[in-house]
Amino acid sequence: MSKEWSAAPAPLRVALLGFGVVGGGVYDLLLADQKRFQVVGVACRDPERHIRNGAPHRLLTNDPAALPEHDILVEAIGGLSPAEEIIANALRRGIDVVTANKSLVSRRYETLHAAAEAGGARLRFSAAVGGGVPMLETVEEVAREGAIIRLDAVLNGTTNFVLDRIGAGLGLTYAIRLAQEAGFAEADPTADIDGVDAAEKLSLIVRRAFGVAVDPAEIPRDALGALSSAEIAAAHAAGRPYKQVATARRTAGGLELEVRLRRAPADTPLGRPKLEENCLVIEREFGAPVVLFGKGAGREATAGSVFADLDALAHMRLGASLAESAA
Repeated sequence: MSKEWSAAPAPLRVALLGFGVVGGGVYDLLLADQKRFQVVGVACRDPERHIRNGAPHRLLTNDPAALPEHDILVEAIGGLSPAEEIIANALRRGIDVVTANKSLVSRRYETLHAAAEAGGARLRFSAAVGGGVPMLETVEEVAREGAIIRLDAVLNGTTNFVLDRIGAGLGLTYAIRLAQEAGFAEADPTADIDGVDAAEKLSLIVRRAFGVAVDPAEIPRDALGALSSAEIAAAHAAGRPYKQVATARRTAGGLELEVRLRRAPADTPLGRPKLEENCLVIEREFGAPVVLFGKGAGREATAGSVFADLDALAHMRLGASLAESAA
């Protein structure tokens, strides 16, 4: 009687592009799951700084082209360039990519997916919308079950944090600084408080909900500067705080999209989010609304969502490997 033994699959080789708040968080999660993942390299702007903080010297480089061979690339540098070139090249080479870069994916969606198709690779970007809240996946699932007629969402954790703190009596400048110190806001928070970030996220949600491509730059939006601190504080005290709300609704004339500063009763889903929290309300043609709620910014939430995509890729690759073995 013979017995066949199947060896455990080798860990997936992961390279990180960026080692800041999100990249560092993903790195820690990968180290905690070394049976499935092996970090083979990290490309970052200043390797010496991270080495001084205890990162392994052998993993770090400031040249993305010098990264060792890898199965999955995690992009965490943000922006359009050089992220677009690096991601597209990886996808064309058959390397799966995970990113939280909503600006890049929303503006280069077709280009990146064409590169993925050409290389037979997968592009996953759950963390680009909602932080730790699975908004894109939920919207896609709800859309499969029936028509969506409207979406309303608080999508930018930084702006919600700033509005919440101004409502509590702080000034705009100090509220932004607190958001930066907490790791929610970039050094330049303009894209957040001017509604650009929320518009980019809304365009990605609209693709999943309605199958329509929308240029984020064409979505009307309000900037936080349109409100005074006194107006924000008064609304907060009255129990109807201001929120930066992204909306998509089906009308007889087509889709209407916008990102507006709106007052929402504090006991409603859109009025409920505090600090960096996000919320999404999905109204369906049939059935009760679907409401999602949770942390939408920060190291833990975003890194966790990136890791969820890595986990999904690991399961896909394992399933494909088992199918090949059975063939």
